[in-house]
Amino acid sequence: MLRLDSIKILAPFTSVKDYNYDSFNHSEKSTKGIKTSDLLSVDNLDFGINRIAIDNKANNITLEVSAKALKNDYAEGINLNTYEQLISNINKHSNIIQLDAGVIYNEGQLLKADVTDNVKIDYNGPNFYVDIAAIPLPNKYEITQYNRKSNIGVVFSGKQKSFKERLIVYDKLIELYSNRKGKDFLNSINNQKVFKDFHGTIRTEANFTQLRKIREYIGSNQLSDVLSSDAKVNYNVFKKITKQANTEVLYLFDRYEGMRLKDIIYKVGVEGIIKDASYNWQFIDMFLLKKVGKNNYRRERKKFQKVFNELKNPIAVDSEKTIINMFLDALSKVA
Repeated sequence: MLRLDSIKILAPFTSVKDYNYDSFNHSEKSTKGIKTSDLLSVDNLDFGINRIAIDNKANNITLEVSAKALKNDYAEGINLNTYEQLISNINKHSNIIQLDAGVIYNEGQLLKADVTDNVKIDYNGPNFYVDIAAIPLPNKYEITQYNRKSNIGVVFSGKQKSFKERLIVYDKLIELYSNRKGKDFLNSINNQKVFKDFHGTIRTEANFTQLRKIREYIGSNQLSDVLSSDAKVNYNVFKKITKQANTEVLYLFDRYEGMRLKDIIYKVGVEGIIKDASYNWQFIDMFLLKKVGKNNYRRERKKFQKVFNELKNPIAVDSEKTIINMFLDALSKVA
């Protein structure tokens, strides 16, 4: 089931059952005596109800809302099951506006959207965000890592001029608890429920600001189609971004996991000597005896023997165990 966070919906004015004119800011523009703009708007009505604008000239309404409007069910996102709840929460401000959920659902269009997943992954590495930021991508993408008290996560951005893929993976709880707006929101709801819902998850979010990209990844921008879609949007975006990643380089990080740099350098040096000796243990033995002398020979020989055995009996690399494939698998399983 598709889940959305921040969205912008365009719907016909017939979706407005009633509204309080005095609660809106009214702005008009004219050119040479001809009215070019006639807009009613109200901003920041409540958490998640960011903007409502009635365009009297175009005879439509735009809603800019986020999943925060769902209150305790914030982690669920705006989806087929929570849509009625979203409109109901907007209508609770009864002195502002009353909307027809059916008209918006059937005739509304999605203009912008953040598609979200709260992902759980069985990852054994010490730091998922550090490791995923190390994915070697081609030059048309860039990775920005945030590792601060207020923000832990990674942003994948495309450098394309006509459009940009943008995928964010981050810790939602840290974000909420680290800024004033987030804290105020949590204080207004059952924050224990939200904490439980987000705990142990990796928030994954694809941002769409172009209709053609919404249609490409979801199949349509009609609100009814979007909410009933089962498209694995974040899976497909991440798969596209990492399609040409150099997975061989990823094994560099896995191979030396938990080792100090000086130990890595020593191991690589030993491997180089063994390879130069064409894996002939007799030559290696003679080399060590000459270079370290009898006093240290046995100690160094033992170290070389360990590396020699590892090279002669390499551990098979499991191509399905890269962080790319593990995260894709986790994304594919999000319900």
